[in-house]
Amino acid sequence: MFEKLELTEQQRSIINTLIARENEQEYDYNINAYIAGMLDAYEILKMFSLTKE
Repeated sequence: MFEKLELTEQQRSIINTLIARENEQEYDYNINAYIAGMLDAYEILKMFSLTKE
């Protein structure tokens, strides 16, 4: 997308860093959402005494 722009090497490096951080943030969010869902599911199983505790 930004490859067509006339940017300096430093500007390209900064953009690549920002894109990488955005991707990392999205990945972290998805992992946290998954873990939260697993914890919720476990709590539901506990409510119905479906776990071995």
